[in-house]
Amino acid sequence: MIALMENQMGKFLPSDVKNLAYAQGLFVHDEFQRYGISEYLSEVSDDLAIDHGCNYVANITVIAASTEMSKKRGFKTLFHIPNDQIYVHGALKFKHLWDKNNGWSANLKKLY
Repeated sequence: MIALMENQMGKFLPSDVKNLAYAQGLFVHDEFQRYGISEYLSEVSDDLAIDHGCNYVANITVIAASTEMSKKRGFKTLFHIPNDQIYVHGALKFKHLWDKNNGWSANLKKLY
């Protein structure tokens, strides 16, 4: 599913993208959450992207906490695929998820 979304993302990028960074997979252990660690690591990641000539960063969020953090950090949703529209071999793939997230989102943030 992630590969499908990555392949489609290019269709939604603005024309002023020079170089695109891609943020992927950040998790902080339960015992260390709520200390600003993920925000700090994300800021360092953004700085590294800028240092390497990237003017945008993209990500894909699949759980509610990631989606909320991305919004808080200024990401805008490029497109969203609701869970109730994802079927594999005719069967609904994602239902009754523990975190109540409603789908997969491709997101973009301008760095400068």
